[in-house]
Amino acid sequence: MMPVMRRGRFRREARLGAGAQGEVVAAFDTWRDVPVVLKRLSGSAAPRAELVALRHVRHPGLVEAFGLWRDGEETFLVEERIDGPPLVDWAAGRTAEEIAAAVAPAAHALAHLHARGLLHGDVAPQNILVREGGAVLIDLGLSRAIGSRASAGTPGFVAPEVLAAEAAGGAADVFGLAATLCAALTGEARPS
Repeated sequence: MMPVMRRGRFRREARLGAGAQGEVVAAFDTWRDVPVVLKRLSGSAAPRAELVALRHVRHPGLVEAFGLWRDGEETFLVEERIDGPPLVDWAAGRTAEEIAAAVAPAAHALAHLHARGLLHGDVAPQNILVREGGAVLIDLGLSRAIGSRASAGTPGFVAPEVLAAEAAGGAADVFGLAATLCAALTGEARPS
């Protein structure tokens, strides 16, 4: 079981964004002396699904979940902060060989997830960050069991079977990875 982390441990630094699943904040863990990301757990089940997925799989190509933090009435998922640009931004001016080498850890992470019966659910440029040592998959908020049905994901990077709300296998994540690589190689934000 992951620990519940209480008030006083984290120093909020900046708001990174917000979406359907809640606010995301850059923070600093004063106990561990490391930068982290805090994801507010809203009424959505997505951050809880992300925590469940990350609790059961660890891989260098996947963001690490540290636990939950309660601040008054609010609860946050605490994750490792990956300091690096999205793959598509990082790839500008690089060779195909450099891009392929950088994305390999994320591809291995997908295989690791799939071997454990899980889909990432939203493999797209904003969810692959590049740090020293290679690419890391982040944001498992849409993760789910292989064979489940959902019609969610980033437009332009969603497999046809997902768009049709059919049962999705690992190939749906591979489609997103291939579309992301296409975008990285061509410099286009979305594949055509």
